[in-house]
Amino acid sequence: MNKILIFIFVFFCSIRVNAQTTAIDFDISDCAGNAHHLFSELDSGKVVIIDFVMPCGACLSPSKTVFNIINNFRISNPDRILFYLSDGFGSHRCDTLTVWAANNHVDSNTIIVSTASVNLIDYGYPGMPKIVVLGGTSHHVFFNNDDAAAGDSIGLCIAIDSALNANNLIVENNSIINKIILFPNPVISKAFLSYSLSEIADVEIEIFTADNKKVFYEINENITKGNHEKEIDFEKFSNGNYILRMNSKKGSSTYKFSIQ
Repeated sequence: MNKILIFIFVFFCSIRVNAQTTAIDFDISDCAGNAHHLFSELDSGKVVIIDFVMPCGACLSPSKTVFNIINNFRISNPDRILFYLSDGFGSHRCDTLTVWAANNHVDSNTIIVSTASVNLIDYGYPGMPKIVVLGGTSHHVFFNNDDAAAGDSIGLCIAIDSALNANNLIVENNSIINKIILFPNPVISKAFLSYSLSEIADVEIEIFTADNKKVFYEINENITKGNHEKEIDFEKFSNGNYILRMNSKKGSSTYKFSIQ
């Protein structure tokens, strides 16, 4: 009987955490004594990346991968990315985590925490290392991967880019067009536009300069429900800020981006 109850409990918890698409808030002090409130950081436009690790050798390679990717994003997005290193349960002393981090790969910008308030279980099965990417005023979970960050660098990059641009998307008039992402953003020469439709529709794509001059137009007919992706060539566009607008008969959505 006890085994049955344990199974039911674990099954229920697994459904709850694996379906998690919204960040779990915390209000803590890190190992250096600095205060952090997760939702305030996300609301201010920060992207929060949490690397759940045990201070051991098995966590080292994925954590190094994450750290190197984060540093690349920091170059073009200074002061917008917060990198947390957490033991997942608050079961290790701060000095243990700090020494492990210092001897391996992190720098002084890393936020080291050891508290049960930043809990691994909130984001699924308790395997380590686990990488979580959080962003936007909706506090969305863009990436949640167990033990696989070293093998999914592209997915992690896309997630961080999406989180950085989460507040660039404006969905108007109950539009059926959503989940718009232009990657990379800023655009250098070419970019991939991905979006999702909640039903079949004809879709117009328009691009405007910051002073509202239309510089691109395309119509795509009978686009099926679901996720879609297409490449757009920006070679002939000037550097600057732009607005991409997608229209259907059931509303419009806009997305802000830049070219450099």
